[in-house]
Amino acid sequence: MDSWAEPGTSCGESTCQPGWQRALGLQGCATTGNYDRDRKWAPCGHHEAATEPCKRNPCQNNGSCETRGAGYRCACPPGFHGHHCHKESCYDAQSLAHFQEGQKWLRVGPAGLEDYLGQACYSGNGAGYRGTAGTTLSGAPCLRWDSDLLSHELSSSAVGAAALLGLGGHAFCRNPDNDMQPWCYALQDDQLTWGFCRLPPCLPRAGGTAAPEDTGSQAEADVGAKAEVGPDGDPVRACGERFGKSRSQRGRVVGGLVALPGAHPYAAALRLGGGFCGGSLLASCWLLTAAHCLEHRPNISDIRVGLGLSRYSTDTPGAAELEVDSYLLHDNYSQATKHNDIALLRLKADATGHCATFSRTIQPVCLPEAPEPEEPGQLCTVAGWGHLYEDAEALSEQLQEAVVPLVPHEQCSSAALHGARVTADMLCAGDPDGGSDACQGDSGGPLVCEERGRATLRGVVSWGVGCGEQNKPGVYTRVARYLAWIRAAMA
Repeated sequence: MDSWAEPGTSCGESTCQPGWQRALGLQGCATTGNYDRDRKWAPCGHHEAATEPCKRNPCQNNGSCETRGAGYRCACPPGFHGHHCHKESCYDAQSLAHFQEGQKWLRVGPAGLEDYLGQACYSGNGAGYRGTAGTTLSGAPCLRWDSDLLSHELSSSAVGAAALLGLGGHAFCRNPDNDMQPWCYALQDDQLTWGFCRLPPCLPRAGGTAAPEDTGSQAEADVGAKAEVGPDGDPVRACGERFGKSRSQRGRVVGGLVALPGAHPYAAALRLGGGFCGGSLLASCWLLTAAHCLEHRPNISDIRVGLGLSRYSTDTPGAAELEVDSYLLHDNYSQATKHNDIALLRLKADATGHCATFSRTIQPVCLPEAPEPEEPGQLCTVAGWGHLYEDAEALSEQLQEAVVPLVPHEQCSSAALHGARVTADMLCAGDPDGGSDACQGDSGGPLVCEERGRATLRGVVSWGVGCGEQNKPGVYTRVARYLAWIRAAMA
């Protein structure tokens, strides 16, 4: 039991300070006259334990002992804390300072520990960059990777092993998807977009270290550079490359969500005098669309093709507008039944024989390698500037995208859906419950499936009943059935 002692009495082997003393099971005693108020005590032992507590430094890890009255305080070195400096710190607030190139520190964020190398440039494609650059080439500040605005995108919450990719509760440039260089999400005119960062690549110095490179206007290098060409004049470039950042199954075109720049670089906007259709870029000078878009045989001079657009009616960096040299409808196209609803446009070439100049926002889509049947239920993407809902008066200002499942032909041609109107040359896609669909203005646009890591054109938006209605999936021209016709026309 605890007991009180008169002043001057011993506590174990030592005599405590004058005043009331409290023996604590013969383990310690009060060092002031009012223990209940001050709650100060010292271990029993030699008298020096109470009067010179720092003589035998109780502080660990090179901590320094400071006498405080009859007690002591440990001043801990960086990286340690606790009463005796016995606990290792996970985060050192003193490290929030300017660093020299090559110095290293650890920072704690929602995604865990992250190495910061004090980098002023990036090496390779910047996948290992962990610096603090936070501005896009256009000057927009980066969004935090854990922003609520990125719930549908490639964010720290949507990507596995986010800490290993450098993502977390910060707004620094990263390259989590092995793109060309570090990038980030940003807001432009209150719309979500993304861009490469204002950050130079590293150049090797004579001593083997890396130095920043002054690249000038890197935006010009990313957009508008001419592709290499082969002996036949066609660009030597793989088809089906996409540069979108989404990792989720996004919403619908009808009532839809905005496609990020570079997500559909093959998507084309056909301005047909007073009309509008979509299309898909197959090669530098060739575009595929629906025959019903051209069934009234518009004058070539009235047709303009927009490529690289993210906004329909405003200028888009890296976009191009081209004229049409000629167009060809399928010989057996039926205006009444929409059979063989497919057409090709040849773009007008420049003096060098080139038409569309490939860039990150202008790329050709792949054709199916063979007329093999599509996998039922496969998730594919339709994109366009069409109406956001049925009977809408205007087109969408921004390119929309929808993820839609392929519907088996037997199901789509059943009486419960479209019946005998759907032939073997047509392809159905859409949610049977409605909601996800193409709509008026999307005609001729692409239905693309990811195959072998490439965007592959499986369908051309052809016709439908309403927009996003239940049991009325969208109907597309089955591109795989027309490979021979396409190649013969382009030869």
